[in-house]
Amino acid sequence: MAHKYQGPWSFFEIKEGLAAPGPPDKGADFVLYINSKGDIDPDRSTVAGVKVQTGKADDTATTKTKALDITDAKGRHYVGFFVKEFPTDDGPALVIQGHYKDPAPLSPKTKAAASATGQDEGDWVLTKP
Repeated sequence: MAHKYQGPWSFFEIKEGLAAPGPPDKGADFVLYINSKGDIDPDRSTVAGVKVQTGKADDTATTKTKALDITDAKGRHYVGFFVKEFPTDDGPALVIQGHYKDPAPLSPKTKAAASATGQDEGDWVLTKP
């Protein structure tokens, strides 16, 4: 039996700042291939159009425990929490909400120490189907 979170997800980034509030921006979908241990296959999985570097999925997660913990090939780290499951005629509809954070860029002077400028982070929602 396939993992409950396996397959395509619709990805929406939640706006902040002057543009908010408003509808979230539709991004590239997440496509997850997950084994029975909850490991996300980096060779076949993508998040927002970028290959997965590492990832774990827990389909027994609650609203207080991580459902998804994924780092993409560019270093962006996504952590998501289970929100709700709705029964439908075509199977369950699922909602996961989370936060992403990019790695801190290298300091332009030393190329070693982290600099806080240019680091991007934000909130997102996944829906399936």
